[in-house]
This record gives sequence, structure tokens and C-alpha cells, in this order.
Amino acid sequence: GFDCSGYVCWVYNQAGYDVGRTTANGLWNQCQHISEAKPNPVIWSFSKALTTPGMSHVGLYLGNGMMVSAGDPIKYANIHSSYWESHLAGFGRLSK
Repeated sequence: GFDCSGYVCWVYNQAGYDVGRTTANGLWNQCQHISEAKPNPVIWSFSKALTTPGMSHVGLYLGNGMMVSAGDPIKYANIHSSYWESHLAGFGRLSK
């Protein structure tokens, strides 16, 4: 199985990016921070736990408020749900 950052790193490495294997916070530090309104290509959505410094989760943002979230299991999630609204920290894009 994958955790969130492992899944996102795997997807991006398969697509020809060189992100290696890092954490959600490591990915946050590598990307350009953008707004949800920016057009795709695929961007990342980041969230943070209220008790942990830095980013604690990353997903693949698909647009229209939906992301692929790697948890148990990997699934679609609506970033505008009450849970994600309270944890969403921002969006990022990695340049190739």
C-alpha cells in the first residue's frame, strides 16, 4: 500500500518528474504555491493536522473540488467537505 506522499511521489516519478520519495511537507517545499482557481495540469492539494507543524497530507487535485486522496483506501475526496475545508492548507504545482 501507499501513504499519501508515497502515492503522489510514485505518480509523479512515473510521469517523468524527479521527486524521489519525500513527505507531504517535502513536496510542499518543492512546489510553486498556487490558488485552486489556477488551471490544471494536475496540482497537489495540501492539508495539515492541527497538532503537527508543516503539511501532513497531500493529494492529487483533479479540479471541480475533487482530489485523489491516498489513505485507506485510495479514493476520491471532495475538498469542500467539512473535514477538508477545516484542514486544507493550499495548492501547489511542480515544474518539470
